[in-house]
Amino acid sequence: MNLILSIDGVEDEIPISFMTPTILKKILVYCEHYKDCKEEDLPKIEKPLKDDSLEKSVPKFDYDYIIRTGDWKFLFDLTHASTYLGVAPLTELCCAYIASKLRGKNNNREVFSIKLFPIV
Repeated sequence: MNLILSIDGVEDEIPISFMTPTILKKILVYCEHYKDCKEEDLPKIEKPLKDDSLEKSVPKFDYDYIIRTGDWKFLFDLTHASTYLGVAPLTELCCAYIASKLRGKNNNREVFSIKLFPIV
């Protein structure tokens, strides 16, 4: 499956077969919200995050948008797809959310719900 993109009369095909319709819809919701913003008016996320709460670091829309991403797999797929499509503000938001979830944790198994199986 390919996406046909036309900019200034020049068409380009972008392969998007690795993206699910749900991921594409989620990206479109984000893009639709910011479609009338100039690049310099898009929200900027300070790095490193100054607060453990992402809610204090991003606009309300962005916070409400990102906390409804679902599980880690969906979040990583969203991050991958937004990076691939060049939606940098969304990629930064995804990365900031991941960073906020990992901040202060010293056991990634706990964060990602990884279970250890006994060696027999």
